[in-house]
Amino acid sequence: MKISEYFKTAKGRGALATADSTGKVDVAVYTVPHVIDEGTVA
Repeated sequence: MKISEYFKTAKGRGALATADSTGKVDVAVYTVPHVIDEGTVA
């Protein structure tokens, strides 16, 4: 299966959380990437 085919049907979100040495938390929320063509992902 090509990655472009996979992301056409993939659903969901992801999160990445980190904390610095003082305990300050930083969170990033991700969604499924948009495949423009075989060489470009946005």
